[in-house]
Amino acid sequence: ATRKDAIEVKALGSKALAAIKRYQANNKLAAAALFDKIASGSESFDDDGLAKFIASLPKAEGDSAETLSEEDAKRSFRAFDDERAGAVNFAVFESLLTVFMKVVKDAALTEGLTIKDAKPVRRLDVGEVVQVLEGPVKEETTEVDRVRVRVMRDNSEGWTSVAGN
Repeated sequence: ATRKDAIEVKALGSKALAAIKRYQANNKLAAAALFDKIASGSESFDDDGLAKFIASLPKAEGDSAETLSEEDAKRSFRAFDDERAGAVNFAVFESLLTVFMKVVKDAALTEGLTIKDAKPVRRLDVGEVVQVLEGPVKEETTEVDRVRVRVMRDNSEGWTSVAGN
């Protein structure tokens, strides 16, 4: 029963995190701003805070997945609270949202989202690791998905394409 419960909690945590990330992307929020919304200005949030936030989320258009019930949202909190502290602080929350990508094809890192007008920052080499800070956002003229990243090697920041056109 304990193993089954752990599997269910992990699945609920994944659903809750996907809903939170979707809200973050739709509202173009940084991790800190998103955390403040969930924690209501406090230094941490508990299962009630998470459940209240998830209940307030609008259902995504075309989303066939059911929204989490209040009970399931509270249970999903255990997937966020690895240390069983009863609360999740910003450092733990940020680590859950952080996405890293590895460069698989040489690409340009630019200052702006639009490819045409953006000044180059530097070249991204195959094998480099980047942290995704924002996106993906569809660049309007080329319809290519772009992400704002921080390069782990030298902390330079800019926009790059996720895939070529």
